[in-house]
Amino acid sequence: MATYGCDMDRFLEDVDRRVPTGGAGFADEVDLIRRRAEMLSGRDKALVMLYVDKGRQFREAAVLMGVSEATVARRVGRIIRRLMDGQYIACLRHGERLGRLGMAVAKDHLIDGMSVHAIAVRRDVSVYRVRRVLEEVRGIVGSKGQAAAESKGE
Repeated sequence: MATYGCDMDRFLEDVDRRVPTGGAGFADEVDLIRRRAEMLSGRDKALVMLYVDKGRQFREAAVLMGVSEATVARRVGRIIRRLMDGQYIACLRHGERLGRLGMAVAKDHLIDGMSVHAIAVRRDVSVYRVRRVLEEVRGIVGSKGQAAAESKGE
């Protein structure tokens, strides 16, 4: 496995950990979200940190951001879902297979939730190239999901 620095190594250690929801496991789940949120940038990171670290309600974050409470709730839900689904983690484990552009595209798409066109503009590559890279990413993510299903006997 490639080394990505101390924060990334710690992030990868948390991958296979099963965290129960509610009760004592809730603090562990919040801590895991907090650590994974370090990968976010800009508004997404600020929003998650407001919600997780500061314990702000959606209403307070909505006032600060100038959007509706429902929009904040939806964004936080999507961000946390992206952080916890393990797809980007599978890419981290196979970083050498994807290369620098592949890892950047994977982060943009899986963590930041960017569209193919927005990634192409940000990375100064063609939409076609981004789609090809995302096919590689889906192959890695799909093989991870398939292996997990086989281990469960499905």
